[in-house]
Amino acid sequence: MNAILRFTVVAALLSSSILPAAAKKKATAEKKPSKVDIEAATRLQIFLDQQTKFRSQLNNILGQTPWSMLNDMTERNLDLWKSVQEGFLNAAANSGRLNPGKDKP
Repeated sequence: MNAILRFTVVAALLSSSILPAAAKKKATAEKKPSKVDIEAATRLQIFLDQQTKFRSQLNNILGQTPWSMLNDMTERNLDLWKSVQEGFLNAAANSGRLNPGKDKP
């Protein structure tokens, strides 16, 4: 019985010392932002605003987004490549028909 009483007293003392320490940690975690933090956040917001404005101006000038421009250019290049490949295949097929007597490797 004496051991249980000692254990209860020790547990109560430990919990009473732990709770105020946890409350102090929570209070320090919610401190006010410093002037440096406020200035950094303000500079970042100004930069983001400038980037947003720049992108909207670029979209107005070009009439489309840079990604859509790249997609259009890629589609044109693929069409061009397809026509070049067809031209090579047709030329190869025609040269084989024009020179039937040549030995093929």
